Parts: sequence; structure tokens; C-alpha cells
Amino acid sequence: MAGTEDALHRLEGWAAQNIKGTCGVNEVEITKLLLELGFNPAHNGFSYIRRAIGLMLDSPGVFSNASKQLYPAVADQYETSPANVERAIRFAINKAARTGNFRNKIGKYLVVERPSSNKQFLALAREFVKKGGTTDGSRREAL
Repeated sequence: MAGTEDALHRLEGWAAQNIKGTCGVNEVEITKLLLELGFNPAHNGFSYIRRAIGLMLDSPGVFSNASKQLYPAVADQYETSPANVERAIRFAINKAARTGNFRNKIGKYLVVERPSSNKQFLALAREFVKKGGTTDGSRREAL
């Protein structure tokens, strides 16, 4: 387990130094949250989720319809289709939901073991970041 914590610490350090987006500090916080939950940064969905949450934080209420507003906005930034964004986000969530980290750290806020939709997960993750919460209890609980 110490190896996993060391890897997470190294990835967080890398993220803090190398991830710069329009969200500023929030983008680093989003990255930390996703890593804590067991998301794999090698999946395209990781970047799409990070960007989608950032857009939701930057423009509250604007992205209430994921398929008509949020996915196209993310797709434009990554030069892909909205369908690819939706599929990659769903794949990343499903993969992360199979890990102990996801179930242990965010499962208590869900009725079922995994979010029933991409939008449900994105909204929950946005609230964690917005309220300054982390899943390890190092800061105040977000929800």
C-alpha cells in the first residue's frame, strides 16, 4: 500500500507543476481527487473528466445538459466528437468504480456502487472540489 501512496504523491507533485488550465488551482484539486479515486491518467476519460469538472466550476449552471452543452465543449477543446467524450468518461468511471478506492471514498455518497450516469459522477466530483473536500479527510468533508 505504501507504494501506491508514493505513486499518488509523485503524480500529485507532477500535476501541481505541469497542469495549467483555465481553472487554475481547481484543475490541480480535480486531478488529486481523480487520482485518489483510482482513475487512470492514461485513459482519455481522465482528461475529459478533469476538463468537464473545470468547465462546470467555471460556469455554474451553464452546463446543466451534459450531452448538448458539456460534452461538445470538452470535445471542441480536445478535437474529438461529443460521443467519444461521453464514451471515454463512462469507461473511466466504470474502471475506477471497480477499485476499492472509489467504493471506499465516494461510495458512501451513492445509492448504488457506482454512479448511475456520467452526469451524476461529474456533479458529485464538482461538489467535492467546489467545497474544498478531499476523500481522505485531510480537509473538511465536502458533502
